[in-house]
Amino acid sequence: MLDRRALLTGVGALGAGLLAPGGGRSQVAATMPPPPTPGSPAPPPAPSDTDLSALARAQLDRLGRQIPRRDRVVMVDFAQPSWIPRLHLLDLEGGRRDSLLVAHGCGSDPDFTGWLKRFSNQEGSQASSEGAYRGGGAYHGLHGLSLRLDGLDPTNDQARRRDVVVHSALYVSPDVVRLAGKTGWSEGCFAIDRVDRARVLATLEGGRMLFAARLSQASATAAVTDAVTDAVTGAVTGM
Repeated sequence: MLDRRALLTGVGALGAGLLAPGGGRSQVAATMPPPPTPGSPAPPPAPSDTDLSALARAQLDRLGRQIPRRDRVVMVDFAQPSWIPRLHLLDLEGGRRDSLLVAHGCGSDPDFTGWLKRFSNQEGSQASSEGAYRGGGAYHGLHGLSLRLDGLDPTNDQARRRDVVVHSALYVSPDVVRLAGKTGWSEGCFAIDRVDRARVLATLEGGRMLFAARLSQASATAAVTDAVTDAVTGAVTGM
């Protein structure tokens, strides 16, 4: 039986045609998005390195012993559109930040605009979920080496049941963004470019944190933290 992730969504099928002969890729900088579609809103200002690191440390403090390794984290800013590198690898000890492309779930963007419209934790939603995740075990699946995730908040605690993982996909690359103006969809997984897979998985191994939310929409780190806390509290009281 074909795994459900074998069906490339959005512009995923384009990826195969974008691989250059011999396995090479055209050199397109992921940090230079294409011109916005007419009528498309401008991306909000991204958090500074200082704010992003402060938010990461605040989440690590909140989670305590649930995150055994605290030197590096992955922060995903779903307030940014998919053509912007919005997955951030943070080295909290060395002060380094690398920003990469990542797809969101088709259930979060049913009109395929490139913007995440909603989160969902429900099985079958095919949507992205917000909150903190702990990196689990690596495994070899349909997309090659992938990494399981444990959702640590009421807003994402169905991650294992939903098979929300980190994996690479042909529909996430600078070439796809250049051609289509955005990445393809996932089914709720954190789908990344294959060339970035080793770095992302290495950052999450050993139980490190991945935190996903609309990080750019608040003007200060405290406001982001309050918004996430409110979302988690609301999920608990609404159960």
